[in-house]
Amino acid sequence: MYSSVGVVRQGIDFLCTYSSSDELQPGQLIAVYFKNKKIIGIVFDNAEDSDYLGNIKQVSDILSYTINKAYLNFIKFVSEYNLIPMSSALKLLCPFNLTVLLKQHKSHVGIRSDVIANVILNEEQQNAVNKIELEKFDVYLLHGVTGSGKTEVFLEVAKRLNNAQILILVPEITLSNVMAESIAKRCGREVFIWHNSVSPAKKLSIWQNAIQGEPIIVVGARSALFIPFSNLKLIVVDEEHDPTFKQNDHQIYNARDMAVYLASLLKIPIILSSATPSVESYKNAIDCKYKYIKLTSRYYLGANLPTVNVTDMRFVGKNAIFSPETIEKIKYYLNNNQQILIFVNRRGYAIKRLCPNCGWKIMCPACDTWLCYHATGSRLICHHCGYTSSNIKQCKKCGNEYLVNFGIGIEKVYAECQKLFTKASIVMCSSDNMNNPTKIDEVINKIKNNEVNIIIGTQILAKGHNFNSLNLVVVANLDYMLYTENFRAVENTFQLLYQVTGRAGRTGNFQSEVIIQTYNPEEPLLTMINNQSEFYKNELNNRKLTNMPPYGHIISIEISSSNDDKANEYAQELTQNLRNASIANTIVVGVIIPNLYKTNYKYRYNILLISKNSIQNKIKGILKSYKPHFGIFTKIDVDPYNFD
Repeated sequence: MYSSVGVVRQGIDFLCTYSSSDELQPGQLIAVYFKNKKIIGIVFDNAEDSDYLGNIKQVSDILSYTINKAYLNFIKFVSEYNLIPMSSALKLLCPFNLTVLLKQHKSHVGIRSDVIANVILNEEQQNAVNKIELEKFDVYLLHGVTGSGKTEVFLEVAKRLNNAQILILVPEITLSNVMAESIAKRCGREVFIWHNSVSPAKKLSIWQNAIQGEPIIVVGARSALFIPFSNLKLIVVDEEHDPTFKQNDHQIYNARDMAVYLASLLKIPIILSSATPSVESYKNAIDCKYKYIKLTSRYYLGANLPTVNVTDMRFVGKNAIFSPETIEKIKYYLNNNQQILIFVNRRGYAIKRLCPNCGWKIMCPACDTWLCYHATGSRLICHHCGYTSSNIKQCKKCGNEYLVNFGIGIEKVYAECQKLFTKASIVMCSSDNMNNPTKIDEVINKIKNNEVNIIIGTQILAKGHNFNSLNLVVVANLDYMLYTENFRAVENTFQLLYQVTGRAGRTGNFQSEVIIQTYNPEEPLLTMINNQSEFYKNELNNRKLTNMPPYGHIISIEISSSNDDKANEYAQELTQNLRNASIANTIVVGVIIPNLYKTNYKYRYNILLISKNSIQNKIKGILKSYKPHFGIFTKIDVDPYNFD
């Protein structure tokens, strides 16, 4: 018996042939020798004969795991669509090495609840639940205003699938524990969490339970999509619009889009939930490709959407963090024992440090960008490559000993709040200080228990959280989010603004407000925060004019090298080859220098292709016939989120 086997080894983009005296099933995990190293293989197909003329090796060991055959087709699609090697896609499916799989492992317990919550759905929620059909494939876009109870809708659906496997994808680690606890209380079942901070031993236990068909519910980050369940009956992508579902390193893919394809293979429903759907999902819904479910009002009676006020900062002063009106409003809410969220989507204290005499800036030695000053630890950090140094206090160009900080980060806002609101309990929430699940849970619980008055947070707290006493949101600085060359900048800013404003007034226990501070109060986006249909109409019109998604497919090919000239030369040559190929209905935009031209000691050039068709096979063939020279690297991004 001969088997076509996918080997879990980096860079292998083909199936290998092995022989075995045993009859192997598609999906069977085996151990094989590849270049004298014993590694994991997965059987794809079997045949009585083989036309391979080389030396065919024997299967070394048969492991006690068989993966659902649908996942083999899924991995083929992930590899072919995203133009990543088959072995890289298989590594997502089986992220463990052979030694780990051969050992005996103890099982781990998930999150349980002794109290089962009996939530009464309102009429709008119940109608939404009734529209979702089980046991068949459909994509449901669950679009509801913030606080409308979208989570309760898909948890009610999950509750109906007793003893079935369920996967719920969330964009942030901060949301995973909260979501898992909610599910355990609603469904009365054990819930497991899967993300980068979960130990390999716990992940292996979840992985084994999934293959063996145990009725588990998994809440996880994007990589949880590749857990090979044998009885999966529902997929939910919560906050489906979130950019973090896009994997941008190593194996590049969009977990939301891949989840839709997986659901189609498994013939199960998938729910995409969001208060601000992606433009692509919204277009699919209005075109009736997805089933559209709308929740128009908040769950709690009297919980209206907050009043939005725009503050013109041009008359306040360019160094001011808050306007006088904002300060007075914060004091008012503090005096009424209400919580305040101040949204600052910048880590650190200042964006950069520079010399006021000669203009010298402290740059990252590895990247074409400046170092950000972090007051905590008095450090300078590159937010792209992670380079860190101690603070520099003297100009290296003119010797001036007085350097100034430029720009406002979360630490600076925190320091300002400590000065202005001396009696308030203030907490700062960013990825720098909320960098593990224990710390995240500790801070979230303090906020929920009203031990905190002012929360200063980045987008880590902008979505998914319910804080009953939070009734004022301040967006400290809107402007820097809008003015980038990313074609999704308007969409991303709208989504972030709407999500963060939606943290206010979710229970209706006090009047709720949002203050948006900006130096451009005439910005059209501000008029659309409470008019989503207008936003989507405008954005779809703009995308159509430029052939951007969802009207065109984009592929970005990044060329990088430590040698700038070689990278540029290869990028120009490859561009010409792509143009010479005359790919139908495809525009080869050509070489674009990204904003971050140099990163981690490598110079980068992007080649953009915009097409009406799926052109992956054509691109793959061209890249195979025109391989890069030594020291030049290519990275392919299908459906890129940005071109930075």
